[in-house]
Amino acid sequence: MWNANLFFSCRSKWCRSAKKARMLHVIPGLIYIIGVLLVPVFAFAEDSFQVAEAVDRNNALDEVVAVVSSLPSPSQVPLEISANNVEQFCTLLPDAVCQLVRSNRFAMLAKSRLPFFWQMSEAWRDSSNNNLGLFKLDSEGQAVYRGVEDRAQLVGAPFGTASALERESSSLRKFRKIFLNSSFVAFAASDAMLATDWYFFSSNQVLRQASGHYFVLRNRNFGASASEADAATELSGGRAWEFVQLFDFSFPEVLKNYSLYRVSGADKSRRSFKIHSPVAGDTRTVSEASEWEPLLGGDIGVRDFIIDNYEPGVAGRVVEEKELLVPFMQNDLQRIRTVEGGEKVFSESDSSSFWNFEMRGYGSTLPYLPNSVVYVPRNVWVIEYPVNNIFSSVGRVRIVIDKGTLLPVYKTEFMQNGGVKRLLIAGWRLTEDDKNEERYPIPGFVLSFSMSGDSATAVRFPYAELSRDLKFPQEMKEIFK
Repeated sequence: MWNANLFFSCRSKWCRSAKKARMLHVIPGLIYIIGVLLVPVFAFAEDSFQVAEAVDRNNALDEVVAVVSSLPSPSQVPLEISANNVEQFCTLLPDAVCQLVRSNRFAMLAKSRLPFFWQMSEAWRDSSNNNLGLFKLDSEGQAVYRGVEDRAQLVGAPFGTASALERESSSLRKFRKIFLNSSFVAFAASDAMLATDWYFFSSNQVLRQASGHYFVLRNRNFGASASEADAATELSGGRAWEFVQLFDFSFPEVLKNYSLYRVSGADKSRRSFKIHSPVAGDTRTVSEASEWEPLLGGDIGVRDFIIDNYEPGVAGRVVEEKELLVPFMQNDLQRIRTVEGGEKVFSESDSSSFWNFEMRGYGSTLPYLPNSVVYVPRNVWVIEYPVNNIFSSVGRVRIVIDKGTLLPVYKTEFMQNGGVKRLLIAGWRLTEDDKNEERYPIPGFVLSFSMSGDSATAVRFPYAELSRDLKFPQEMKEIFK
């Protein structure tokens, strides 16, 4: 038996050696005992932090639930959110929107949910699910088609619905898939021509107006061109994403035929941005940094149609997933008709009182507010990416995308120094063809605010033509050839 008295009192060399040996056996035991006593303390501390975080999350969730439950039902009169009551709703708004409302520059009508179920056609949803095995992301963030069918006939979101996107474990890949889907879903992947009415505001006054057309040709098939030969070539490689935009103005007279042409996509050699000025009588190529600058002295640029569009290679992240109030254009499905040639045509039945300055639905101030828009709580992704161009005034972009519709609804642009430069808000319609077979989301408006001044710019889209093979006007082809 070990003698404790001997251990503490022995002074001989042998005893000291034996004592050292015994201590080597005792020390691990002491460490074990101390560990047994302390580990629960550390574990308790860690659990306490986790519990505190969980409580914070639950409190935040409870707060959101409470705010949402306070909103009127679809059958009730919507609640106006203004500077008087915005603080209780800021948890459901992007920071820049809340800031605008606080400063009496914005207001909105809100309900607890839509009075109808926004849903794409069954064929679209089936195709979105089938596309999960047909499209892949390469290392550059390019969507690669791996099927054998003619891609011009493909529909559906390339990377599936929200439930499929949630299963992506890589943050970068998830960001790119969400952004790609969002760029693809608009117009149900058709080419489009939209009539555009522009309004420029300052100090709560309408300064000027303009009108024209916006064309967008997207290689919705991720590479197949209009000609069969090019399509066959692209099918073998399966690597292309091209997004072509054309802005053409017709009013006022001084802007007639003033136009802009932009090509973006995976092939950097084909990317370009050109402006044609009839006054100067020339067409010139401008830098990529100019894409971030507003048009016609307003607050909306070519990168803002509609909200933003995906550029292969962009590296961003999903900032958060939450519930926010999202704008919707109408209370039910809108009808779209099919004309000779197969084009789908949408036209507003009455657009004479869309803006507040035309109807004064919000009193004498805020002339740029759309009267027929309601905001409802929706689950969203908040994504963000840097603008890697030292000559651009924009350094970072944050976009809010509705999980249910896969459409972009808010965009905040940050300056290179981190300050907020602009806020954009987009409202969409859901249209259905005359055979009740296909549905097409169509933009209703884009509203942009300067966050450092009192100016705002609004664009309304009262008319749209959708086609699988839309052509640019011949005169525009001659200008930008």
